[in-house]
Amino acid sequence: MNPLIVQPYVKVERAMIDFEQKSIVHHCELIIYTDRIKTDRHEFPMKEVFDMSYKQVGGGEGFLYLHTVFGVYSYMLKDHPAEVLKVYRSLQASI
Repeated sequence: MNPLIVQPYVKVERAMIDFEQKSIVHHCELIIYTDRIKTDRHEFPMKEVFDMSYKQVGGGEGFLYLHTVFGVYSYMLKDHPAEVLKVYRSLQASI
């Protein structure tokens, strides 16, 4: 099945390397299909997702929040996800 839209996000991991704390940045993708939302670690059936929201924190960066039956998951974005929110809301309206 082809994705409807793909949203890049950043995951920051803290690690001790050579006795120093380092930040390792992982570039990941949140992918919306007609029946599910997939991230690097999770896959949520669309019926288990209640809402999707966005909070800008500075510049163009912010957090995308995925409200699910399992809790709220946050994803750090470099730019506003206007198209992703539009696609998600149109899918929710059709369910």
